[in-house]
Amino acid sequence: MNRWEKTLKWLTKISYGLLLFILINILVARINPIEFRDVDLKSEYELILMLATPLIVFLLVILDYLKNQEKRIFTLNFILGIPLSIISFIIIILMAQSIDMSRGSERVLFENRFDKKQRIVYRSSYWDGNRSEGETYHLKTLNKFFQLTLRTDTTELNPYQWIDLKKGLKN
Repeated sequence: MNRWEKTLKWLTKISYGLLLFILINILVARINPIEFRDVDLKSEYELILMLATPLIVFLLVILDYLKNQEKRIFTLNFILGIPLSIISFIIIILMAQSIDMSRGSERVLFENRFDKKQRIVYRSSYWDGNRSEGETYHLKTLNKFFQLTLRTDTTELNPYQWIDLKKGLKN
């Protein structure tokens, strides 16, 4: 196996790995408790994943041609790669929209008295027709990019540990 064949094999493995990462990322996004702190950063990340998917699919078609040049016709592979890329783009958009975890409005309800990196917020989704429907989440800042997000029940909070921001400071 010459150097060119090794490079093609390596590029193919990386492309399949990236495609698998994108699919797993979209499927696991619904149950993953770690999310981006900044909504704009989250949107840019998802946009990059959506745009990278058709490019990776097209790259895999071209790499398939390059690995099997004697068995493939370049024009046919190229023409086949374009619709496959478009179909993969449509599928990835449909998958992402069907499990979308968009954050609409967010209102801080409680703040932890001892750890300012923890807070409890009320969120309503962009897609909710009724703005009164939403859920409460316990958010804990992990670093400047990510936060841990867990659904919580505010009736079981320790009033000494949490400051109710609707009522102000209370003991």
